[in-house]
Amino acid sequence: MSETHGNRFVLQRVQQRGIAQVELWYQIAGGARSVVHVAASELESIFEDGLVLDHTVNAAGGPLVLVPDAATFVGVAHEPARAGEEGGPGRLICDLQRLDGAPHPLCVRTVLKKALARAAQGGDRFYLGARIAQRWIGPQPLAGGIATRFAGGPALSQALSQRLGRRMERDGSALRSWALVSGLEHWYFEYNWVDPLTLCDTLATHRVVARLVARDAGHEVTFMRRPWRDAAPSQLDLFLSRDERGGQSWGDPLDAEGLSLEARALSSRLSAGEGPFSLVFRHGVHGRKAQDPISVSALAEGRGLDGAALRIGGLDAAADPYLAAALLMHLALGDNQPAPTPSVGTRDPARVLAPASDRALDDALGTALAATLRHQAAARLEAYWDELTAHELDDELLA
Repeated sequence: MSETHGNRFVLQRVQQRGIAQVELWYQIAGGARSVVHVAASELESIFEDGLVLDHTVNAAGGPLVLVPDAATFVGVAHEPARAGEEGGPGRLICDLQRLDGAPHPLCVRTVLKKALARAAQGGDRFYLGARIAQRWIGPQPLAGGIATRFAGGPALSQALSQRLGRRMERDGSALRSWALVSGLEHWYFEYNWVDPLTLCDTLATHRVVARLVARDAGHEVTFMRRPWRDAAPSQLDLFLSRDERGGQSWGDPLDAEGLSLEARALSSRLSAGEGPFSLVFRHGVHGRKAQDPISVSALAEGRGLDGAALRIGGLDAAADPYLAAALLMHLALGDNQPAPTPSVGTRDPARVLAPASDRALDDALGTALAATLRHQAAARLEAYWDELTAHELDDELLA
């Protein structure tokens, strides 16, 4: 955690802009984003030694040490009128470590970094784009986990989306476009190809800034897949491009769907692991439905030597992008062979491959993190049934 050129640049930027406070963002797997506010005067020592959170202790990794990533520094404006003005707060996204300096097993950014390192060792480089959908809701807040329909009209919906897009562009994100999906309030935002870690940081920032924009106008935003029964799903589609040095391309012009054997192997692994992998791709109990499968399709454009790209569609908009990207790259690298096929007489390939999918989840995320996700999913399911029994709520309304 010694001082680097990037750290020095951030310290100079903070001083030049008169920033008095910095927000340190971090996230433990399966949990919501957390924020620690520190004085700008403390930042130099935090870059050097990290910030120990003595009050945050868990069995998997002990006390947390926040290690800010200088590359993620931006200004955060909490009111539209102050966007970009000097003196506003700064923001840094943090990795998590243990007291001994080892990576924390529940750090989602570290999981993705490990996947990127494995790809680099094999001579591969991945790029990632995304399309994320959301809904403006309110002005009433969420009530008992149920979203209230948007009552602001088309002009306000358009204005909120423009504010969000401009803020994301101001922060340097590779925002490509945004457009209305359905109704008055359902929008998608598309981000262009960048390295996977930057893209996932962008998606995490998008969700936070969307809430700030909504609350500035007295409204809210939700990334729930289906906040009510007749709603079109809010999805996160990831565009995965691979810069290969040897091996097959994901595209095949002779294939009816434009997919190579390697791409079809990835699709088979995703289908076979629908149960275990839903711990990553689905945010809540409501998302695990047979009619909403994860899909794989070829893209006409990509970033890389041969432009090979895949669209992984149908993830929950609230899914953790770091873990989703890490799992996809793990499955894509595989052993460069098609996914195994079930033996003769077995009708359900998912039952044959489920143990392998469980192992893939452990290998991609780490045993401790995967176990944490399974425990959290079991707790959510138990709470879901308790709520359903008590109030007879429709299962589409729970996130």
